[in-house]
Amino acid sequence: MAKRPGMALPLVLLLVLVGSVLVGVATYVVQNLFFTSNSVALQNRLYNAAQSGVQWGMGLVRENADQLETDILLFDGNANLDSIRARTKAGAILGDGMDPPVVDSSISVTVDILDCNYDLNGNSRIETLPPIVPESGGTGSGVSGIPEGTSAIIDPSRVIPMSGGGGPHRFVIRATASKGSRNFQVEAMVVISQ
Repeated sequence: MAKRPGMALPLVLLLVLVGSVLVGVATYVVQNLFFTSNSVALQNRLYNAAQSGVQWGMGLVRENADQLETDILLFDGNANLDSIRARTKAGAILGDGMDPPVVDSSISVTVDILDCNYDLNGNSRIETLPPIVPESGGTGSGVSGIPEGTSAIIDPSRVIPMSGGGGPHRFVIRATASKGSRNFQVEAMVVISQ
């Protein structure tokens, strides 16, 4: 066979085209992995900051356990939940005006300490309310304490019936960590013996 001039050119062009496609695919995959790993890292940082806020809130509840208000609170229907925030016997909202420790300066953390011993006071239940755990006066009558208009069968996590004498007081600590448009929320229930 005789050598024909220019026969290598189509083969080289084909190899260059295939190589360009492979480089484009590799670039896309690497970018996707980079953004995914950054997203996971941010999610972990948000989780750690929120968990730190919960631990800080637990510390506040434990430090002030003997000063906490034990009377039933009345929910005012406001979505900011100020009426059911844990407070001292002097009426000060627990943690008000205090900032949780900074875990990451680029992440803001808010901590809400909510008292579970409250009454809806005729207001509708909203999604952000903690479970209702009424404290009983100690009759041991077995009365469930399920608030009117709720169902422990449909939503058992929102009403925890307790009966018997003046037992522990329960609080929900809700910490929200935020950075830009990303949020992560962690909740924990703390039980304080009276």
